[in-house]
Amino acid sequence: MALADMSLSGLRSVSSEDSVRYETIETRDGKFALLTLKPTNSHHLFTKKLIEKYSTRLQQAVNDKVKGLITTHDGEWFSGGFDYKSAPEEELVVEFRKLIAQFLDLQFPTAAYVSGFTYGAGFTLALLHDYLVLSNDNVSLRQDELANGHELPPYAAALVRDKFQLLASLELLVSTKYVTPPQFAPIAEYVNPYVGWSKDEVVEKLLRPLVDLDGSNYSGVRKILLFRVYQLVKLEPARG
Repeated sequence: MALADMSLSGLRSVSSEDSVRYETIETRDGKFALLTLKPTNSHHLFTKKLIEKYSTRLQQAVNDKVKGLITTHDGEWFSGGFDYKSAPEEELVVEFRKLIAQFLDLQFPTAAYVSGFTYGAGFTLALLHDYLVLSNDNVSLRQDELANGHELPPYAAALVRDKFQLLASLELLVSTKYVTPPQFAPIAEYVNPYVGWSKDEVVEKLLRPLVDLDGSNYSGVRKILLFRVYQLVKLEPARG
C-alpha cells in the first residue's frame, strides 16, 4: 500500500509555530506516527523547549498506540545539535538524557528519515532510532561536540559504540568525521541498505513487517542491544 493510498492526517490542529508536527499514517495494520521537526530557528537547534515538545510528541504516539514511528524534518536541517545559548550546557545534556530514556522504552520500531544536515545532538537523535534512512542528496552527519569545544555527553559516545565497531567509533567521535555521500564512510554498512528510500518504503519495508511483535519484548531487545546507553540514561524508579 503506497502512501498515496493511506490517510495521512494530523491528530489535532498544528499551528505554524509548533516545533514538532505530529501526523499519523493510517494502514490496514494500524497507525504509524510521523514526527516532523519544523524550523523554529535556522538549524532546528535543541532548546529545553524543543526537547520537551519532542518528548510530548513521543508520548502522543504511545497514547495513540501506533505501530511504528518516523522522525523527519522540514528544510535542509534535521538538527544542528544543542542551542547552547538557550540554557546551561549541563541542563540541556540532562534533559536530552531523559528523552533518550523515554525513547528506549518505546514499544514499537522507529526510523529517522534524514534528507539534510544533522550534527551533535541531532546526530545522536537520528542514530537513536532503530533505522537511519538517508536521501542520497545533500546529506551530512557529524558528531561535532568535541570539534566545537563542548564535552561529549557519555550517552552520545555510548550510542556510537553500541552501534558501531571500535575503529568506526573513533572516526566518528575523536576525528569528528563527516558522513557524506556517496560512500557514507565510516558507517556505510549501517546506512547503505536504505539510502534513497522514500517514506513509503520505510513504512512498507521496515516498520509494517514488525507490527506483530510484542511491544515490551521489542523495547527489551532495544535496551539489550544499546546496553551501554541504557545503563547511562535509565531513570531511577520513584520512591514512595
